[in-house]
Amino acid sequence: MWRLLLFTIVVAAFIFYMILRPRRILKVLASAIYFPGSPLSRRTIPIWASYFLNREIFEGPPVSLLRLEEEIRTVGYFLLAIPLGMGILVIWVGS
Repeated sequence: MWRLLLFTIVVAAFIFYMILRPRRILKVLASAIYFPGSPLSRRTIPIWASYFLNREIFEGPPVSLLRLEEEIRTVGYFLLAIPLGMGILVIWVGS
């Protein structure tokens, strides 16, 4: 029971983190995937990843990064809405 509760709390925290701080998720993802020892670092690095890894000089965040942040927020809202909607449906129909 406690494991399920702990798992639920961790998943809910990750979903809220996706909604509130998508740039941090992308920063961790870029540093994990494209670090110098990675096999993917030999290929061309996407613009959003090079922004976080300071490989190029940017005047501001690239457009692809802003689009990616919005997509991550959308996925976070979707992942939040499904269990919340199911819980409301169970409470409403089950009564």
